Amino acid sequence: MKNILPTYFSGVKLLFIKWKAWLIVLVCNMIFALLIARPFGSLLDTMSSHSEASLIGLLRFDFNFIADVINNYGTALHVVAGQAIIFAILYLILNIFLSGGLIECYLHVFEPFEYKQFWSNCAKHFWRLFRLALYFVGAQVVVLAACIFAYTKLGLSPFELESDGDLIFRTRIFSGIFIVLMAWMDMVNEYAKVKVVTQREKNLILPLIVKVKYFCLQHFFPMLILFLLCVASFLLVLGLYAVVNNIFVMKSLGTIILALIVGQLYLFLRIGTRLLFTSTAVDYMRAHQWGDKL
Repeated sequence: MKNILPTYFSGVKLLFIKWKAWLIVLVCNMIFALLIARPFGSLLDTMSSHSEASLIGLLRFDFNFIADVINNYGTALHVVAGQAIIFAILYLILNIFLSGGLIECYLHVFEPFEYKQFWSNCAKHFWRLFRLALYFVGAQVVVLAACIFAYTKLGLSPFELESDGDLIFRTRIFSGIFIVLMAWMDMVNEYAKVKVVTQREKNLILPLIVKVKYFCLQHFFPMLILFLLCVASFLLVLGLYAVVNNIFVMKSLGTIILALIVGQLYLFLRIGTRLLFTSTAVDYMRAHQWGDKL
């Protein structure tokens, strides 16, 4: 337990030591966003008739408004949903591809960063990390299906409850359970990715996942606190950006440029907080010598 904070700060330090890898992830995310922004954005603009009312209605969770949109734009929504699924799959593949290079980079902390070696490691570990991701995506689908089953088959359907209060209360319970299970799988997934990269022998993925789960259960509380520190870092960056964004009033060229700089800094830090989960996992496993290359 006493090594949690040193491991966390070591993970933060690791991000800045390997800042070039951080920059690569940022650039890849920006290119991906630019590629999907035009086709996806134009379709949404057409559906909303170039108005912000649709976005406001969705953010307020106006049930009548949402039902009206579904009735009037059912076909277009199917197109949007189809595109969103395709983009989500492509984004997942991009992150899986980059994971191998990132983990190898964090493992060899004292070696100079080389772009050629980074991309080579990305390709080297892609297929095993892709198979690992399939297991976790499958597990997440099972959890989601179980929650939907509980909602619809165990007397918790929104249409069978006596009041809105019951619906809100039980939705919070199921949402909490769902979030906890997803967080647990995300935590195990981070350590499993490190184990896949550090393992010299190309063993089967499923036994490896079982070993990682056992390791995570043995170190549950330190890992949980470390995970929560990473989550708090992400929320801190998000909160600071929201505060700063509310302060800025873009009335001049200078404030517009400053707002753009702040936006890019936020994107850089947000990606950094996501990479922090990986860097702390590498550092924790290194501290416990749980891996062939650690």
